[in-house]
Parts: sequence; C-alpha cells; structure tokens
Amino acid sequence: MIASLKGFTQQLVPVNGIKINAVTGGSGPPILLLHGWPETWWEWHKVMPLLAEHFSVVAMDLRGAGFSDCPLDGYDKATMARDAHDVMVALGHERYAACGHDIGGMVALPQAAIYREAVTHLAVLDVPLPGWTGWEATTARLWHFSFHMNRDLPERLIHGREYDYVSTFMAERFYDHSTFNPADIEIYAKAMARSWPHAWRHGMVPHPRRRSCDCARVQEATARDTGAWPGWGPAVRCADGADAQGVRHPCEGRLDRAVQPLCRGRAAG
Repeated sequence: MIASLKGFTQQLVPVNGIKINAVTGGSGPPILLLHGWPETWWEWHKVMPLLAEHFSVVAMDLRGAGFSDCPLDGYDKATMARDAHDVMVALGHERYAACGHDIGGMVALPQAAIYREAVTHLAVLDVPLPGWTGWEATTARLWHFSFHMNRDLPERLIHGREYDYVSTFMAERFYDHSTFNPADIEIYAKAMARSWPHAWRHGMVPHPRRRSCDCARVQEATARDTGAWPGWGPAVRCADGADAQGVRHPCEGRLDRAVQPLCRGRAAG
C-alpha cells in the first residue's frame, strides 16, 4: 500500500548522499513536518490539507523510514537534521518553520541549533528530550526503550510481525480508540517491513551497531559543535521577529532551561 494524499506530490530528494522521500503541497510560508516512531510522513495526513491552505507544507520520511533510503549509518540526530535541512534547501526553502513529533522532535531540536539562521520557528511535540532533567526518569517508564536496546532481538521478533508490533504500540497510546484506523497501521507496518532491518535504526536506543537513539551523546556533540548550550544565542526567533527572550541565560548543560524560550510564538508565519 503506497500512501498518497490529494493535492500533494511525492518525490525523492537527493541529499547528504542518500535520497529522502518528501511530500509537498500548499503555498505560503514553508513548514517542515518530521514524524515520530514508528510512523512515516503519513502521520500528518489529516492536518496537512489544513496547513496547506496557509503554508507550503513539506512532510518527509526520516532516513530509514518509509520510502527514504536506509543506509547502514548516519542515524545520529545531527546527521538526520542535516538531511531535513538539505531537503528544505533543495526544495527552495532557505528559511522555514520546523515541527517534529517524537523522534522527529529529537531531529528538529539540533536542526534549529545547527541551522539557526534557517529555522524561524520550532515546535517539538510529545517527546522527552535528551539532556532534559527528566530524561532518565521518563525513559525508564517506556518499555520499548529497554526492549530495543537488546542486540538484534527486536529485529528477529518483529520481522514478519510488523502489523502486530505497530498496532499494539499505537493502541496503548491512543486516548480515543475510535480514532484507530487499521488502514493507517497497515501503511506504517508495510513501510517498516519494506526497509527491514535498517528502518528501525532511526527509532531504537543506544547500541554499538544501533546509533539512532544514542541521543544524549549526539545532542552533547551538537552542543559542542554549534554552541547550542549553555546559552543558545539567537537560534530561533519568536513570531514577532524578536530574539527569543531568555535564550542567552546559562543553562548548566540542562536542555529544559534552554529550550523553553524557543517554544513561544506561533508554529509558523
């Protein structure tokens, strides 16, 4: 099943040595949508037509997901942020808003730090962020973090049972189960099966061979490379164009103090 959305087009965009699947539509200020685990760009399909009335919408599959390429490496968030930025530039968007959910949020955050002159607005949805003071306590309660940490075991158990895995994973997170659409789950499951086993690298936790969620080290490296914290500097601007208030204050290496000022203002505009 190949997901398609009326009024939007799909294309493979060559960036960073691979090809990224990007879905585009609408007109206006550009906004980039980054999906979470274990989803694809299709996660946004209900809101994309609404956004397209006011914005140029770009929803992409992260490397290792959907119809994007699945290389053996490059699943650290700084590299994935470069993927996302290069897609936007290739599509003619030098400045844009970025919205990331879950793993997509972990990509959007360093993207805003590294490409601070390009990312005008940042939204990070429903995800504990590495470097946040509550990171360890929060991830300790998430069963899939520990499960995915085991070497090769998740791949062996999930392969051929992708629908069972995705449906169970999603169902336990739904507040309103009437929104559960088996057709959507089928799309995610088929996408996961298509790129096995590399598809899972972008959403699994630290392992010498599985670098996708080795996020604490990646975020710290991003901070060293960009000066992202302590003291972010004018990485992202608020809706009125002014520098985000409080961005420059010392954060003692703690992400929660640095990121809060970036979340003010509208998602795009």
